[in-house]
Amino acid sequence: PALLAGVVAAHRVVGGQRSPGVTAPDASSGRSASVLVLLSAADGSTSAAALLAHDPATRTASGLLLPAHLLLPVAGRGAVQLDRIGPSGADDAAAAGALSDVLGVRVDATWRLNPRSLAGLVDGAGGVSLRTDAPVVNRVGRMLAPGEASLVGVAAAAYALLRSPEEPDQAGLARFSAVLQAVLRGLPADGATLADRLRATGAAVIGSSAPQRVLAAVAAAARSDSLTVQGLPVRTIDSGGGAPLLAPDHDGVTALVRARLGGLVLTDPPSGAVRVLVQNASGTPASSVAARSRLVAAGLRYVDGGPPWATVRARSVVLVPEDTAGDRARAGRVAAALGLPGSAVEVSATGQVIADVVVVLGSDAADGLAAEVGPAGAAGAGTRTAAEVGAVGAAGAAPRVHGAA
Repeated sequence: PALLAGVVAAHRVVGGQRSPGVTAPDASSGRSASVLVLLSAADGSTSAAALLAHDPATRTASGLLLPAHLLLPVAGRGAVQLDRIGPSGADDAAAAGALSDVLGVRVDATWRLNPRSLAGLVDGAGGVSLRTDAPVVNRVGRMLAPGEASLVGVAAAAYALLRSPEEPDQAGLARFSAVLQAVLRGLPADGATLADRLRATGAAVIGSSAPQRVLAAVAAAARSDSLTVQGLPVRTIDSGGGAPLLAPDHDGVTALVRARLGGLVLTDPPSGAVRVLVQNASGTPASSVAARSRLVAAGLRYVDGGPPWATVRARSVVLVPEDTAGDRARAGRVAAALGLPGSAVEVSATGQVIADVVVVLGSDAADGLAAEVGPAGAAGAGTRTAAEVGAVGAAGAAPRVHGAA
């Protein structure tokens, strides 16, 4: 699988749009915490993203870069390309939930960085010095050739967002990484001064102070050259024209989580993870988002079943492969989590399902589930073809690390 490299930091925390697996960490607990960083291009699309993580127990910090053409299984929308996820708090939370499902780790908060706030961070650090691989206009009328350069904020932001249609995602991510590593090293070490810097550059931290603490810890690691950075392991999907799409590589993701993100791993019961694939035939797109929230809150693993069905079912069904006590117990947990009656549990006629339990939501579930989500649940288009949905679903549905699935 291809690996992408770089480091990223963020500027604005989006609060109030969280679901299980996407929570505000307790800053005083000493547990590992993470922040999903999303970089907006000038048109508002997501140019790149990264998961920043800090583990106080091992005193380690890491960054995981995500490319713009990555497909993520977003609840209620199917496979969505990262650069089609908008800058709203609802979309950011949906992206965080999808990444949590793919990696099997907690994503504690989201931060959204745009060209203006990135430029403010650069100028707040007094500019940045780095080696560029393309010409860049540093000030009006002054073009800098590739090589060692000292950049002001606007120039650094432009360089971080520079993309060419002919080049792979890695090239743009490397530029973004170079700018952000320089910014991280220039952030104040003192927490209060850091908070003042963030406020001065136009983006206050909303809610818990823990995301700021993660940023401070990652910045300290960057200054000491101890920040571990790795790209998300991906595989290429032929899109039939245009830029190739990327899907998470299951084996690579499993190894990465074990090696780098162990402190963020979601905890499973002793009996192991129960993977629940949800298909939405309720007639209400938001039902998928609410179902994910309830399942993850109950300690179950959500697997996205793609965009909502065009045909509405009246009755929900919870399918298991065999009529065994174990299968029925698992199905009972799922039904209870979703507020469905025990009579919804059925044994698959084929004796096979593609997850431990498969749920098809009918209109009888819509009222109970819709109360848990707002307009975010039905957020926008951006779904992919059936083949692309299957490619991402295969990565998301395959067995992952126990304790991290």
